[in-house]
Amino acid sequence: MDLAKGIAILTVLVHHVTNRRFRFGTLEALLLIKCFLAWTVFVFILCSGFLQGANPREESYFTFCVRRAKRLLIPYFTIGAAYLVWFYGVEVFKNPSLGFHAGDLLRRFAGYAFFAEYSSEQMYFLPMLFLVAVIHEGNLRLLSRAKAPAPGLLLVIVGLTTALAVILTATDFPLRLSLYTLSLSLFYYSFGYLLASVPRQRWVQLGVPLSLVGLAVAWGRVDASAPAFAIAIPWVVFWLCTETRRSLPGRALLEYLGRISSFIFIYHSPLVIHPIIRALCRAGLGDWCVIFFSIPLTLVSCAGLHLLVTKWRPLRFLKV
Repeated sequence: MDLAKGIAILTVLVHHVTNRRFRFGTLEALLLIKCFLAWTVFVFILCSGFLQGANPREESYFTFCVRRAKRLLIPYFTIGAAYLVWFYGVEVFKNPSLGFHAGDLLRRFAGYAFFAEYSSEQMYFLPMLFLVAVIHEGNLRLLSRAKAPAPGLLLVIVGLTTALAVILTATDFPLRLSLYTLSLSLFYYSFGYLLASVPRQRWVQLGVPLSLVGLAVAWGRVDASAPAFAIAIPWVVFWLCTETRRSLPGRALLEYLGRISSFIFIYHSPLVIHPIIRALCRAGLGDWCVIFFSIPLTLVSCAGLHLLVTKWRPLRFLKV
């Protein structure tokens, strides 16, 4: 689990480096790489579903929703709002003629609070994961009354969650997510839950047909840049990580990154990766040198920040 998340957080950084401004030729190459990294977020979704399936709790649906809200929505509103203020301040600082207008800032807060816009490129993930978990848990509780075998029941859930994704994204629901992202997130969350419910020996048997279901969902995507075959990558990465030897070189480092992946995911942009890339560019390094050095520097900086937040009591409220 930690190994899979460690690999995924590395690809998140590579994916976000492609969003920076480089020369046209470099951007073309990076955008091609980005097409094959669009699966990254689904590894985290699959792991979340797996953890829910592997650690069932006896609690009411309301308690489940409150617990997930504390884990996902509180950081979304607090850290995301801080990012919003930061970006607004930078915008006013760079363009003094704009001036500071409280009404403008409040309108941005309102848009952020109702999920109509995001303060940073990765913050959409938190309300999306909350929505996916709540829908999945609701489906699970409704369908469990049928007393069907777990694999059959969860296959129904996969279909139902995909249908719900289509309904949600076809309406004026304010969460700014594409049909592709939401439907596949619901699919992979249910997929992870299913993997936790069956013996590991059956994972490959389940992975092939379920990946075909995911492929069918992805085939009708509206705005996805990822090739359809990349839909199978998350479960393949997850399965391979569970089968690798404990002595694999670099495994301990990747597992450590996996354990702090939530912290890296939330704080790497804009606090860390932006200033590092800017500093390397000002140092006169070429585009590919900037890319090559910015990723390990970002990881080291995030790990140091995580250690500081963990050890220093006044900063522990920043831990996620």
